[in-house]
Amino acid sequence: MFWIRSFGMALVLFVAGCQTTVVIDPKNQEIKQPRKFLDLLPLNTQAPKPRETKYTIGVLMPFSGKDKKLGEGFYNAAKLALFSHTDHDIGLMPLDTKGTPEGAEEAMERAIAGKVDAIIGPIRANEVRAIHYKARHNRIPVIAFTNDLRAQASGILIFGFDVQEQVMRVFSYAHQQGLASVAAILPQNEYGLRNQEALERAKHNGLIKNIDFYFYAPRGQKFIEDLSYLKGKSYDSLYIPEGGGNLKTIISSLLYHQVDIHTMRLVGSGQWLDDDIKLMQTLQKSWFTAPLEQGFSYFQNLYYRQYKHNPLRIYTLAFDAVQVLAQLSQKHAQDPFNLNHITSKQGFMGIDGLFRFTADGDTERGLAVYSLIGKEFKVLSPAPKSFL
Repeated sequence: MFWIRSFGMALVLFVAGCQTTVVIDPKNQEIKQPRKFLDLLPLNTQAPKPRETKYTIGVLMPFSGKDKKLGEGFYNAAKLALFSHTDHDIGLMPLDTKGTPEGAEEAMERAIAGKVDAIIGPIRANEVRAIHYKARHNRIPVIAFTNDLRAQASGILIFGFDVQEQVMRVFSYAHQQGLASVAAILPQNEYGLRNQEALERAKHNGLIKNIDFYFYAPRGQKFIEDLSYLKGKSYDSLYIPEGGGNLKTIISSLLYHQVDIHTMRLVGSGQWLDDDIKLMQTLQKSWFTAPLEQGFSYFQNLYYRQYKHNPLRIYTLAFDAVQVLAQLSQKHAQDPFNLNHITSKQGFMGIDGLFRFTADGDTERGLAVYSLIGKEFKVLSPAPKSFL
């Protein structure tokens, strides 16, 4: 069982003056305030509505198909957020996208027929593009969980963890520390190309002086062949925006080819904010940028207590999205989900720290820069506490 890390703090979730505070006792490692909603949550995907529902939030997720478990995980997180508010009048309407653009379009039609007031999801860029016209035509705001900014459209808010923002944050810090040359090890797929674009923009902005790209096949044993070209090369830093098994394989391949990674600063992405990373001695003193670590610890404990398995890191997106909509429904009596309210310049504080939606559909986040020191993550540059 996962046990929450000990930290003496109050995790505050607030939106433009509204707030919910959860106090955690550092001795007992338990939530002190009564959380009766944990016992009320159903185990299936049919979330009960409160007695009086004034607003309905459509949840466009793949409840069938290859991404079924992913969709159910996001929906579980959405239900946790909904029931963490005892004073709200919104309900959730689950709508199956089947993980396809066609399924997403059909789900959008059912959402319109059901007169939803706002939508969270889908999770894929092609699904988002499939619904954007009908969402705009019916003036239904959408908080989508993709991180592909190419899915931006009027009324569509891209809430996924933005590659570009992470790259700019960590290399802004690296630039301040005097790092100039970068070798980027990227997968030969869409994610790798988005990282390449972000790094080229960082170079254009003067944060990187020289950069070389090394692409590898994202699957199979070609890791060994693809990364052999780094042997004998020297850079200030080595950027690897991968996590989990892929990161371990890349590091192993570099060591196999006798690439002297210890003379270069290893730089990563938010995927490195993972307990498994703490066991990788080769990543000592590496740098990466990510949201608030303690926030996910709280969410992970909450999720495990209800569903008896650990959540994926990205499930916090659904939790924070529902928190925002629930609190806006209480703050604004008229038209609470108007884009002017959702894109407040003050922003919001959620599980993943400070964030705000922009008028052009992007999400700005207050990210910290971390380093692995010993077996713990140390904050080198803290996340901002305010956008104002």
